[in-house]
Amino acid sequence: MAAIETRRTREAAALDRLLGQRPAAGARIFKAISVERLARVPISAIRPNPQQPRHEFDAFEIAELAQTIRLHGLQLPIVVEQPDEGVDDFVLTAGERRLRAYRVLAEEPASPQHDPSDYETIPSIIRSIRSEEPERDRLVKALVENICRVNLSVDESAAGFRRLKDMTGWSWNAVAAHMGLDAERIRRLASLDGRTEILDPLGAGSLTQPQAFAMARLPSDVAGELAAHVGGLSEGETRRAVRAARTADPAAPPAERAAAGLRAVGRALVGPRPTVVTERAPISSGGHVVGEITTDWVELSATPLWQLRRATRIERAQLGELLQATCEQLGIWPVKPGAGRKD
Repeated sequence: MAAIETRRTREAAALDRLLGQRPAAGARIFKAISVERLARVPISAIRPNPQQPRHEFDAFEIAELAQTIRLHGLQLPIVVEQPDEGVDDFVLTAGERRLRAYRVLAEEPASPQHDPSDYETIPSIIRSIRSEEPERDRLVKALVENICRVNLSVDESAAGFRRLKDMTGWSWNAVAAHMGLDAERIRRLASLDGRTEILDPLGAGSLTQPQAFAMARLPSDVAGELAAHVGGLSEGETRRAVRAARTADPAAPPAERAAAGLRAVGRALVGPRPTVVTERAPISSGGHVVGEITTDWVELSATPLWQLRRATRIERAQLGELLQATCEQLGIWPVKPGAGRKD
């Protein structure tokens, strides 16, 4: 028996044809799967996109954006989806930072210069979904919004692409066509999904992206052993090291396979750098050495403070945790002003 064709099935088929091409921009996807209107929406009626690939939002940047909105207003409406036009319920599609900034302003106390009620509703483009696979399309739209604007971290991009492939059953070529991106790059990004032994040093800046893509071909335990020792290698050298580690005896311990990879590029597998390095300088008087000055230097890259390598701001609580962990590692503790003072 032939399936009954409806307006919704025709629109869904049109969407599939469009996503099978390489969309020039995310707007083409949005227009194909929705109708839209502009209105102010209560922020209390907006819920997060369950398919949002982005998970990290800097609280300081949100506070800065809130002050900008307070001074100059919202320059670009957020985008929400209304699953049921008869229900005051909306799913956020684009503009999470703007929505968070509005919530900050709505929660501030009233003053002669500030009325929180001004921020209880937010200008929004409201889209009524037409697709028969709304979860898939929410993820596609969220990826277009974030990845195409280069706002996602590598691990968030990797997880987002992997989730889209698992949800739809599409091949990587199909995922690339739907997103208008290079298929090989998507495969490489997706290969990093869940690979914390690679993503952590990549985020810290001790691995480059090409090095990370090469190391994703290794088993996790071997990659973890190798990651600490490939800093400074070129992309080609890293690939040679990975190739040698892959072809080493698979029954050998991970450290031995990593060492085989490093030997292929003329490096040795060395132990971790010491946390504290002691330097001694002689004290001379009248041409004779009369003593020495001893200075203990801390290798910050071997402590939890390495996470601040590229940071310009950090949450107060997180900084406290890093300082606490570093003090515990080194066995040193700051003295509070007045501590131990005798009256």
